[in-house]
Amino acid sequence: DLQQDDTLLTINNKKVSTVQSAKDTFAACSGEDVVLEVSRGEGRVQEVFTVTIPAKQAPKAEAVPPAGPPEPKERRATPLAEVSAVPTPPAPAHKDSEQPTKQAEVAAVKIEDVTDEEKSAVKEKSQEKAEPPPVVVPELPPAPPEAEEEKELGNKAFKDGLWQEAIAHFTAAIEKCGEQGAPHTFFTNRSAAFLQNKEAEKALADAERAIQLRSDFGKGWYRKGLALLHLGRAEEAVQALKTGRAAEPTSVQIVGALARAEREAKGEGEKEKEKKKKKKKKDDE
Repeated sequence: DLQQDDTLLTINNKKVSTVQSAKDTFAACSGEDVVLEVSRGEGRVQEVFTVTIPAKQAPKAEAVPPAGPPEPKERRATPLAEVSAVPTPPAPAHKDSEQPTKQAEVAAVKIEDVTDEEKSAVKEKSQEKAEPPPVVVPELPPAPPEAEEEKELGNKAFKDGLWQEAIAHFTAAIEKCGEQGAPHTFFTNRSAAFLQNKEAEKALADAERAIQLRSDFGKGWYRKGLALLHLGRAEEAVQALKTGRAAEPTSVQIVGALARAEREAKGEGEKEKEKKKKKKKKDDE
């Protein structure tokens, strides 16, 4: 989810430095998917990720007002909060919209002209292509204000590199949620702090807890994959990160971690083959 403090870097690989340049770039993307490259955080905890807005879901574009005074020469990144109101251009109408589509032609076929065998084949085909129903995730009530306060203190400590202090605040935030239970993000935050503090087993446990609460949360699978990598379980990490990539295909963090896990898993496989080869040679002697 985009946050108010996120910084917009590019739109469709074109750098934007001001609100006006962001508006102009949006207006030039008529009929295209709009890909935003966004920066979040700063320093050691900075991450860059992309968000894709499909053209067919884009709202109707509003008229862009005439350009005001000349923009300053100094370039700066444009905060997302300033351009959040910029409309996304609509997808153009199809040139052949006046011609009947294939679906319309199929619908025009009389039912009595279709044999029972053909009906059965069409039904089987539609069942094959049918997508599984979406995962229904129960929503937890909002965390109490005192828990949110502890979480923010934990985030600050994490940014300052104070891992143990961050762990203490995240733990307090989880405990203050009481019987209603803490949100999944509280556990992924503490998982990250545990991993930085070289407590990979605890980081793995928190990541798995987050996944139990929200199975479609890509960052939960990302945290699990990183913990498994630190524990030397690269093949398991690959599977976890593939699941995370399926949930968040545009996450640069997940894609990068998956590439690393696959390299390490390949290395593990080669070592295992070499070990078996040496054992066989020793047995033959």
